[in-house]
Amino acid sequence: MSDKPVRPPPNRIRITRMSEGQLADVVRIEASAKEDFQRHKISVPVRELAEIVSMTRDHNVKVAEADDEVAGWLAWRDESPGIAHLDTLLVEPSFRRLGVARKLVAELRDEARGLRLPQIVIVVPEKASWARAFLTSAGFAVADDKSPDRVQEWLVEQREAEAGPTDGEVLLWAAT
Repeated sequence: MSDKPVRPPPNRIRITRMSEGQLADVVRIEASAKEDFQRHKISVPVRELAEIVSMTRDHNVKVAEADDEVAGWLAWRDESPGIAHLDTLLVEPSFRRLGVARKLVAELRDEARGLRLPQIVIVVPEKASWARAFLTSAGFAVADDKSPDRVQEWLVEQREAEAGPTDGEVLLWAAT
């Protein structure tokens, strides 16, 4: 991961619901992310087109366009016990460090607040130091026994369902 942006900052970043015309770019961003993870020896599954489309049934899927070019996307959903679960947050490599992810997270926060969801959780590979660094700068913290009750309840429910963080992953949370 480079510390310097590859291109100049965009004049405008617009967040929309994912549309059919954006799907090819979202799939491309997903594939780029897998390459990044593989370079860091982190195994993650890559979603193909059909899986991304199916996410629109039970997730809020948002796309960031920077100067009318698809630059990133996120998918989240409301989960028991009333928490926003950020499932995916990916940015096209050439748009990283230009505010795209921050704008997507701000949109998620606004939507979650509107639904009276007080916290957001995300599971991140421990080795994904770049993702953890960004999320920390965006107000996320490692979940522990001092985390809010809903974060702890979400984790208990996930473990009971044999889901949630596994070995090599960390749970982060933030207030909306």
